Amino acid sequence: MTREVQVRRLLENGYAEVFMERPTACSGDCHHCAGGCTAAKEIMVVRARNLIGARPGDRVLLELSARQMLKISLLTYFVPIVLFFLGWFLGSLAGLAPWCGGAGFVLGIGFILWFNRHVEKKAPVQYRIVGYV
Repeated sequence: MTREVQVRRLLENGYAEVFMERPTACSGDCHHCAGGCTAAKEIMVVRARNLIGARPGDRVLLELSARQMLKISLLTYFVPIVLFFLGWFLGSLAGLAPWCGGAGFVLGIGFILWFNRHVEKKAPVQYRIVGYV
């Protein structure tokens, strides 16, 4: 995955802080919507390996490896769905399928939030600046 971003400031050890708009569900194609874009723009600030020596204010290409993106996506979507169906199956044995399925889904979301907080401290997502725009 590659995105156009702007360098905000330089950090130590060859890193830079960059900011970008968080992608929305509609992919940012506001001109295709009949009523215009109603999605709020959210700015993300991330730390990236500065491989090209970019300076503050430079527009650059930020890259996240496909492998890391796949791991994040699988974890985010797969865990809650699996726990939903596991809860539904176990709940159907007791006649409480909808409640147990919902509880499994909520448990999956809770796990994702917990996991994200702990993993981000130990092994943050590795963004890289790979070129100029």
